[in-house]
Amino acid sequence: ELRLFFCEGHEGVSSGTSAAMEYQRTIGAMFAVYWLLRLEGDGKRGFSYGLDEEWEIRQTPDGAGRGPHRKRLKFMDEMDWDCVTT
Repeated sequence: ELRLFFCEGHEGVSSGTSAAMEYQRTIGAMFAVYWLLRLEGDGKRGFSYGLDEEWEIRQTPDGAGRGPHRKRLKFMDEMDWDCVTT
């Protein structure tokens, strides 16, 4: 199914964005579901911090306390995880 994003002759999709952008959004949504299904284990960290270059979950975001990293830390700490699991 994911190959359909790269069929020749389909430059754009109905949303008005490129097929490549829609592919990235789809993969991102699949990762979100993957992490949410793993909340009891490493899912909270994976969902909040993402992966590093070796596809390992970041323990804490690089540059913690600045820019988007501060937002990730705040999200991890302040998210009501119970509302997702109930």
